[in-house]
Amino acid sequence: MVLERLAAALPTPVEVTREAIASAPPPRGVAVGFGGGVEVRWDVSAQTVSFPGIEVRQEAAQDPVTPGLVGVHPSGRRALVMACRSAHGDPQLVEIDRTSGAVSVKAAFDGPGWIVGGYFANGLLVAEQRLGDTPRHRLHYNGRTVFERVGFQPPCVPAAFDRDIFVTVATLAPDPLTHSGPTEVCLVHLPSGAVRALAPVRGTRITVDGDVVIVDGRDERVTITLRRRGSRRSSRSKPAS
Repeated sequence: MVLERLAAALPTPVEVTREAIASAPPPRGVAVGFGGGVEVRWDVSAQTVSFPGIEVRQEAAQDPVTPGLVGVHPSGRRALVMACRSAHGDPQLVEIDRTSGAVSVKAAFDGPGWIVGGYFANGLLVAEQRLGDTPRHRLHYNGRTVFERVGFQPPCVPAAFDRDIFVTVATLAPDPLTHSGPTEVCLVHLPSGAVRALAPVRGTRITVDGDVVIVDGRDERVTITLRRRGSRRSSRSKPAS
């Protein structure tokens, strides 16, 4: 009941629009992330992480067909990539510093699965998808679990909405037999773990612009305008292009 009340107090959608887009996938073995006005490319085949004007060497053993995702710090000076220790598992979340070239492992686990990270407040949001007979997904902030489900979740870099709320894409009620299901863009209240679903989506690339949440997929963009509690209307700013 407490979580339900907290979820009900989260910002509510007042407008949801959908538009068709044509988004070309990156080349095989390449993942691309954006933040701080810069593009960061993780090329598994070349074993390089590229910021504007600089490349940093990063070893990884995963199959290039699954490079993972790239989380970029709002400053554009740091990025998080998945660097596996085997072809199909043993993932590590590695941070690369554009200024110093320093590389550090922020999270890791043994076995099959994937790992994705995003920046939030003064820490990291880390999503771990463990595979096997009973797949399990866990999203934690600085080591504390804030969202957990049995089943498969879509890889997604979480995005900050405000200092206590982040946005992610999730399957909230996976089928107990297939461990999968429809995906929705959601708000998650970090202190409590309360979740509010906003709208069904097919994509997983999230952009937050004021009170507007944008989710891009290969062929569809979903734009959601939110109203915060106590606000009569939502001030919508122009979405990032």
